Amino acid sequence: AERNDGKGDFVFCSAGELNTLRIPLNWGYPDLFSSKGVVGYRVINDSLYVFLDGSRCRELIFTDRDKNPLAIVSSNGRVKNFKVSDDKIYIEVNAHVPAELTLKVNSKVCSLKLLSSGKIERRKGIVQIHSKERSIRLEADCKR
Repeated sequence: AERNDGKGDFVFCSAGELNTLRIPLNWGYPDLFSSKGVVGYRVINDSLYVFLDGSRCRELIFTDRDKNPLAIVSSNGRVKNFKVSDDKIYIEVNAHVPAELTLKVNSKVCSLKLLSSGKIERRKGIVQIHSKERSIRLEADCKR
């Protein structure tokens, strides 16, 4: 990893096999709309587990508060695509078994459209998607 400025943002490259980073929670939260190759995160105790896509190089940009309207919290597959364009996010996850995906979603600003077969369950800001297929594709429209 290479720290690229005094603010604590990082640019790092790997062979694309790195899936998760563990960082101290006091560093802040990733800005998913500004970062590249960063798809989600989860807080466990005083650590932030940051989830990455399969890109070779990633850019992790931090903010002081959690302002992301949507983030991947967990998946049983690999994130094949996580594309951010203006207010839209396209997500594709591929698994070796029936795919599952859990998202943190602010439903006041985000609407989800499932582009593949599957079942959506919503609970207090958490959305779980279960598919009988080995992939999940969805599009989110999130006003920021």
